Amino acid sequence: NKNRTLVEVKQTLLKYNGKFANEGSVKWLFDRKGVIIIDNQEKTIDNEELELTSIESGAQDTVWHNSILEVQTNPDDLEKVRQALEKQIKIQSSSLDWVAKDIIEIQDNQKQTCQKLFEELDDNDSVQNIYSNIQL
Repeated sequence: NKNRTLVEVKQTLLKYNGKFANEGSVKWLFDRKGVIIIDNQEKTIDNEELELTSIESGAQDTVWHNSILEVQTNPDDLEKVRQALEKQIKIQSSSLDWVAKDIIEIQDNQKQTCQKLFEELDDNDSVQNIYSNIQL
């Protein structure tokens, strides 16, 4: 039920001092990109070599989160890059996502509040995806 979901999301946002914005009002903060996630914890391939392979395959950018490599591509190149990388390493996931243009830093107490907000939104069965430009 769309109306029930809207009320639930608004209540959750208000609980954490958030505001409900009109549709598309923050879309300019994000770009649509292909995102490939690779877990290289077992070091089956050298990290630098993995980055070079990603870029040579057509990736626009690579971002490390500990042992997890996030490969960002043009949406049209996602499948081509995914296939090229799968020849060398196991891919955890690939999808089209909204990627923040600029990541912002917030204070630790605000990070905890945002994390609780995201967890509560994620627990709502009607919420499909959550995108943020906050560095957690």
